[in-house]
Amino acid sequence: IKRKFNLRLPENLRKLYCKSCFNLLIPPHGVKIRVHGKGAKIKIVKICTNCGRVIREEKEKKLVTLI
Repeated sequence: IKRKFNLRLPENLRKLYCKSCFNLLIPPHGVKIRVHGKGAKIKIVKICTNCGRVIREEKEKKLVTLI
């Protein structure tokens, strides 16, 4: 729908799709998730299984949700 009508998706929906191949990023079939860090901030690395694009996020330890 977004591509047909040129609309902006909300940020929570934008993070569910790969920007290069438009694959749905829901584990385990669409994305591999790696979690790094033991301190106050955690680094989440998402790898698209379709094109291999790497998406890196940094979040507070209290607010971590994997999807």
